[in-house]
Amino acid sequence: MEGFMNKTHSYRTLLRLLLILLLGAPLAVAPVLLGDPMGHALADDDDDDDDDDDDAGGGSSARGGSSGGSSGSFQRPGSSRLPLFDKLRERFSPAPRTQRRGRTVRRATPPPAIHAEREIIAIGLDEDEIRALAEDGFAVLEQVDLLSLAATLYRLRIPARQTLESAREAVRALKPDALLDLNHYYRPSAPGNASVPEPLACDGPHCADRALVGWATSERRDPACSAPVRVGIIDTGINPEHTTFDGSNIEFVGTEEPHGNRSGRQHGTAVAAILIGSGESRSPGLLHETQLVAADPFYRESGDERADAYHLIAAIDAVLHRDVAVLNLSLGGAANEVVERIVDEAAQAGTIVVASAGNNGPRAAPVYPAAYETVIAVTAVDRARRVYRRAGQGEHIDFAAPGVRVWTAASISGARPKTGTSFATPFVTAAVAMLKRQVGELNLDAVKRILAASALDLGAEGKDPVFGYGLLQAGNLCSSSLAVD
Repeated sequence: MEGFMNKTHSYRTLLRLLLILLLGAPLAVAPVLLGDPMGHALADDDDDDDDDDDDAGGGSSARGGSSGGSSGSFQRPGSSRLPLFDKLRERFSPAPRTQRRGRTVRRATPPPAIHAEREIIAIGLDEDEIRALAEDGFAVLEQVDLLSLAATLYRLRIPARQTLESAREAVRALKPDALLDLNHYYRPSAPGNASVPEPLACDGPHCADRALVGWATSERRDPACSAPVRVGIIDTGINPEHTTFDGSNIEFVGTEEPHGNRSGRQHGTAVAAILIGSGESRSPGLLHETQLVAADPFYRESGDERADAYHLIAAIDAVLHRDVAVLNLSLGGAANEVVERIVDEAAQAGTIVVASAGNNGPRAAPVYPAAYETVIAVTAVDRARRVYRRAGQGEHIDFAAPGVRVWTAASISGARPKTGTSFATPFVTAAVAMLKRQVGELNLDAVKRILAASALDLGAEGKDPVFGYGLLQAGNLCSSSLAVD
């Protein structure tokens, strides 16, 4: 009997050991098979979200499976998992991840749409031609009279049986000299909300961004630069209740709501504050005494903040009608013949258009309207005068300005650093405004010549695709001794 009890005790001990091994094995191997979540979070801790991971599928499973269809679970061939094993596995296993070489890989996000589906825009059509197009299946979605072009802009939906290209050919066959294009999308030239609040930045003439371009305070400027001038801005919403705009003169035009939800106020508020923020606020502007004429053609749709070409053109027209000396376009998109036409008209009327080079990277295609010949294209540099790593490049680049961690207003209150060519553009816009205040009748060529003469040459000698003519230098732009040919 005693021997039997000893054997029973031994069997029970053996069973306990086997149970411990079975229960402990998944926990012991889990860190190897499933990875260290904290380690992966730190490996790609880049708030710009610009990882260069290959998001394609295939290859080994991140949890030990193969590309041949393994479920990735820890199970020997032909064995059956214990229910307790499954419960423990569900309890202790982190959520599935796609990994490669020890890094977390984000699933690829579809690229944003370039243009509206089945829509074109056109100018140069009369009422009879519009009726003829309607009989052929076209539909007028919107129309607006453009004062600057003395023409009507139409937004048309194409017939169901036609492609965008065949629809354009049909309109050209009806009216060969009509100007038309796709209803392209344009987006603010900022890489996203990658800014983080930090303590109050430098202020006054010693602020690093101002010092980088030699910007003088209003107290030190020559009286010749105090003449009134209007600056136009096409951007997302601006928060007029922000303390940085206390005492500011902002006129909002083109208030008709575009389709979709109202745009946010982050981007527009930040750009406007760089231009006209109160000198007494946490985000003092470059020309806080200047009158700003603002239009917002942007809207949100499916998480995408954008303006289509139709509403962008209407907004530009509304601002130009207010007789602005310079127009700031911190936005970008595809080339569009109708957008180019109104930008050219602005230049011919004496309004200098300044636009951001975009943040799609140095190898990306040029961004418009910055790449048009009648526009001043602005890239961004950091405080060490290095080009912003996401800034667009090309022969169209004209000038560089501070655009990395630029201190400006947040959307609701306070201030924070912002990065992108959007935030470099207002520096050049402000410099042009000072020139126009002092001289007045300056055309685009004269403005470029003056700014180029004082710019700090960076990169390759002379004008180059990275920095253009160089870093803006505004120290001598507001002086009675300024030489203008």
